[in-house]
Amino acid sequence: MTPITDILLTLCLAVPARPQPAETPVIAFARSGQNVTLAVPGDRGVPAGPVAILAYGRLWGESADANHGTVKLVAPAVRAPIVFRVVRVSNQESVLGEMVVYPEGWIAWEMHPEFRRAEKTQLVAVGVPDWFHAWLEAVGLPVERLPGPESLAGRPWRKLDKSSLLIVGQKAAGSGPAEMGRLAVRYRTNLLVLEADWFGDPTTPPGGIAVLPKDAAAALADLRTQQWPLPPHFCRYATPWPGIANRLAWIDGNAYPLVEEIHPPQEGAESLRIVLSYLPWQDQLGRCAAADELLLRLLAEAARGAEQARTLDGRWRLLYPAAGQINVDQRPVLAAASKAAETAYAQAVEPAATAPRGVRGYVLDLRGGAPPSDLLHRLDAERTFEPRIDKATPLLILGDHPILDAWRWLRLDRQPEPSTRPGVIWWPEDSLPSSPAAELRLMKLFTEWNVFLGETPPGAKQ
Repeated sequence: MTPITDILLTLCLAVPARPQPAETPVIAFARSGQNVTLAVPGDRGVPAGPVAILAYGRLWGESADANHGTVKLVAPAVRAPIVFRVVRVSNQESVLGEMVVYPEGWIAWEMHPEFRRAEKTQLVAVGVPDWFHAWLEAVGLPVERLPGPESLAGRPWRKLDKSSLLIVGQKAAGSGPAEMGRLAVRYRTNLLVLEADWFGDPTTPPGGIAVLPKDAAAALADLRTQQWPLPPHFCRYATPWPGIANRLAWIDGNAYPLVEEIHPPQEGAESLRIVLSYLPWQDQLGRCAAADELLLRLLAEAARGAEQARTLDGRWRLLYPAAGQINVDQRPVLAAASKAAETAYAQAVEPAATAPRGVRGYVLDLRGGAPPSDLLHRLDAERTFEPRIDKATPLLILGDHPILDAWRWLRLDRQPEPSTRPGVIWWPEDSLPSSPAAELRLMKLFTEWNVFLGETPPGAKQ
């Protein structure tokens, strides 16, 4: 990798693609001793005056005059990541931006626990945002950088003797996960999408959102056993891509996943990973040690791929409503999963001894209407249906209805928090169409059941 000795980053000058909270300044990244060129804001025709960097109540290094809206500074030597404020010397209360400075050689690639397989891993970045370029250079992470998406086809960049992670930003993210799936299959590479126009709308929840070990799942699930004295705290994030697909949350938020994996439908993508990150990492990198470690772990896990992934061939049983009553506008996720549904039991439930094997779960959808009065009798819940329900083959109940009170074996307890017997999952939200958060949760559950959501399952002939 060719070293970059001079980084040009714009601070507080251009209008960002997504709004940023006022309390979070735009950040530049650098390493000790690096020459950094920063754009400084100011009134047109009014000189900014000498500019310097401030930390711990004092100025560090030499000040410099801004010239044509930019200033050249030298990042000071540090032993740990430090956040410096870029200020006017004449008015140190006027903060022009912030710059995070890392020690020289902060990441020892071969020694870092998440990258011991570095000699077998290829990391490539294309179309990524400026902050990610700067962070890579600051921390010394050896990532090959391509100027734009056209460069992927312009030369043979893929090293087939290594596992690969292609890190893409808004300029290379294409039109959606389907295009990313085609790109992954074409080059046999895993993908991590940092920014994309097809992500959902940005949101700034009151008080922000803290990422805690308990929020880790899927490929990051082992992080749940850790304790972080200072967890990353983000003031904003993008809401997830709103489409229907098999997806698993890697980092869960209060309502939406903050990092998730999408399973593309293309044949040949079974062992590849497409990971979408909705977090503005630049707001916490260098400020919180857990944020840097978490992003490094995210890169490492995405690069490993999904060689042990199970085929999405699971079957599920729809108890109610009948398959022909599923309206795609009202129940889009159930409609997407309907091709994998065994619908015979929507009319009558056979004895447990004769039930076909391979059913991953049962769904009873009571949302948006009243079930028929003889539904309980047809399901014969007390004698033949109940024995089939356990943790390995759960029953998912969507919505709420008084009929549930008659099914004593469900052990429903509405207060203070909804609870049921083991093997019964109850989501009382009763609205149709359901909320985006509820749809995401249902897609995640079907993915855990290995039920394919889409037109052509991976591995099938098209």
